[in-house]
Amino acid sequence: MKKILNQLKNLVNIAKLKKPPNTLKRNMYAVTQGTYKGEFLVYINQNNDNMYFLSLPDNTVRKVPKNKFHSAEKENIIEFIEKIPSDVYEICIAQYNKSKTKEDLNRFK
Repeated sequence: MKKILNQLKNLVNIAKLKKPPNTLKRNMYAVTQGTYKGEFLVYINQNNDNMYFLSLPDNTVRKVPKNKFHSAEKENIIEFIEKIPSDVYEICIAQYNKSKTKEDLNRFK
């Protein structure tokens, strides 16, 4: 019985310590509070100031300032979910590019 309890305790501790890997590529986050609550953010790329995500399920491009992203992580507004499989990530990148192109075209109308 003690062995089973220890194993359960270890599983709970592992779940609490689940942190994103050092590289952001293929990371998926859940938004748990605020305006975008309920969205999943798939990391796509970044520049000096901003990070770019594909927001699911609506396939929307989200530009997030780096400082806001890091403070949202610390305040548990967003939570790391998982590193998605490579084939799924490729589909997300294609959808991001499609959505970004649409967004750019609409801006010029």
